[in-house]
Amino acid sequence: DEAIRYLEMFMDIAKNVQLSQSLVNAYTFLGNIYNESGNYSKASEYFSQAFEAANALSDLALMNEIKVYCGIGKAHSLMLKVNTHIEAADPINLKCLLDWKENRSDT
Repeated sequence: DEAIRYLEMFMDIAKNVQLSQSLVNAYTFLGNIYNESGNYSKASEYFSQAFEAANALSDLALMNEIKVYCGIGKAHSLMLKVNTHIEAADPINLKCLLDWKENRSDT
């Protein structure tokens, strides 16, 4: 919680003085913290903001690195949905899971 508070303060400073690389780092660190704590939607938000900030820098290597983080956040979010259907283990949820697997409509 304290790390999040300080990173958010740092993020505000980085925005105000236009430290774009530092802003990418802050967003990425916050995304990692939320990812580790299981708050995957919040992690994905921060990873997306990191990508937008990296895109503004036109740094292709950095953008590719952040894409990996975005993918990790999205994968974790999707796994929550899959696990919900697996844990329910009834015919309707099994059909939903198999339909999703076949069509990948939730991506």
